[in-house]
Amino acid sequence: MGAPATAAQSHPSRAERPKQEASAPTSPDKPAPPVAKPAVPLSPPPPAPRAAPLAPGMAKPIPPPLAPPKPPLRVAPPAGAPAVPAPHPTHAAVEDASFVSRLVTPPASLREPRPVASPGPSAKVVMVVEDDDAIRQMLVRSLAHEYTVYEAADGQFALEMLVRMRPPDLIILDVMMPRMDGWALAGKLKSEARLKPVPLIFLSGRDSPRDVVEGINAGARHYLTKPFKIQDLLAKVAKAISGARR
Repeated sequence: MGAPATAAQSHPSRAERPKQEASAPTSPDKPAPPVAKPAVPLSPPPPAPRAAPLAPGMAKPIPPPLAPPKPPLRVAPPAGAPAVPAPHPTHAAVEDASFVSRLVTPPASLREPRPVASPGPSAKVVMVVEDDDAIRQMLVRSLAHEYTVYEAADGQFALEMLVRMRPPDLIILDVMMPRMDGWALAGKLKSEARLKPVPLIFLSGRDSPRDVVEGINAGARHYLTKPFKIQDLLAKVAKAISGARR
């Protein structure tokens, strides 16, 4: 009868078994299960400080101006290094530059002509209209010491120049020229109120009395036949300009 009692004492009851398992130490071979930490609530960020309210009549403060951007740092190439060639402009850039130049620079037909010689801004203006290059250049050199000189190779070119410039003080013109001769040019000048007062000096190889009379009737102040002396021409130029000023 005593043996069964011993067996009953050696085996715990089901009610006592969980307590023994909970109080039993963990085995060194098995790690202890991690213990979950309680979550810590995050504190909200502090509120942004508010600007003090402006008193009545006070203007809002103006923020300081932004500093200008610094120029890019340029590093000089080392001594002896080959120079880097500048990039060639593209075709589009060349076309854009040409278009801008056409807008800024008017065509030659609208620009005011420039004199070929001038001793100063206060000099009297003389236009030489002669189709012979040698005679025209000789006249320009002789007149350039005292007068501002314009030149034209024929009557048509001279008329186009006169439209785009102030009337000169004197015009020296040949009679026989291509496109428009001296007679036709003189007729057009005398029909324009702006150019009619300009004195004319004719140069021509036609020396008959009839030609001289025709030149005077066309409005010439003087009529010189070729060949002529340059001193005689300069004297007649000065006389014609001084007479026109009266």
